[in-house]
Amino acid sequence: ATFEGENMLLVDKVAMVTGVGRGIGKASAIEFAREGARLILAELDDESLKRTTAEIQELGGESIALKTDVTDRDQIEALVRAGAEK
Repeated sequence: ATFEGENMLLVDKVAMVTGVGRGIGKASAIEFAREGARLILAELDDESLKRTTAEIQELGGESIALKTDVTDRDQIEALVRAGAEK
């Protein structure tokens, strides 16, 4: 299955989601992808970040993913820069 449909609310939008390894962060990222958003994904745990990214890509979502500690200003700035460059 892919995330294609005529009623996608976030087509041509970009969403940055942190904590995508599990729980609300993961659910939000998947729902934003279903609605057509391109995603910038952030998670401190590298393995769960890879799993969520793969799940979104397998279903047709578009994303970039960076291991990020959201308590570190430099890492947040790098995340924003990476998203802007993409």
